[in-house]
Amino acid sequence: MLKKIIVYGYIFFNKITSLPVYLMFRIWKVQYGKNLTVAGFPVIQKNKKARLILGDRVKLISTPRANLVGLTNRCTLVCNGPDSEIVVGDDSGLSGVVINARESIKIGKHVMLGGNVRIFDHDFHQIHYQDRRDGTGEIKSRPVVIEDDVFIGTNSIILKGTRIGRGSVIGAGSVVSGNVPAGEIWAGNPARKVRSL
Repeated sequence: MLKKIIVYGYIFFNKITSLPVYLMFRIWKVQYGKNLTVAGFPVIQKNKKARLILGDRVKLISTPRANLVGLTNRCTLVCNGPDSEIVVGDDSGLSGVVINARESIKIGKHVMLGGNVRIFDHDFHQIHYQDRRDGTGEIKSRPVVIEDDVFIGTNSIILKGTRIGRGSVIGAGSVVSGNVPAGEIWAGNPARKVRSL
């Protein structure tokens, strides 16, 4: 009986403390599915015309109490441009991640993003020093796709143009750029294939 009281009490507490998050999502026009779980208060920045979509049963962990891996920040989801999008599939979990889309970042179903993972589809700034000084020149971007059932270890960075195939695993602290085939373990900086699953 005590166990049921604790479980239902936790569910009720989570619902009450999540109300400001749901209000923020309404203000920012974030689309979210059924049974969204929120621990802590995420950071959302979004162009009015951009799309930010969270599927059913997505978990956003933004407090170190809910993930003891050592979160350095809250979940931060940013859509920079009017045509940018972030899409997170059903049953995916995000812990203290930073996802910043200038173009498109699509995350599949049952994806686990470990603590402090960063996913960027652009360079944030110009590459050539003169362009940075002048504030001119192109800021390059390319879509990122993370397919279903991928696990990305803590403190990894996923760079523009990356595609990670279904069921693959990215080791902790990796820097990934390019294509990771389905069903493989990759790790390191730059990330390389360790073995097939």
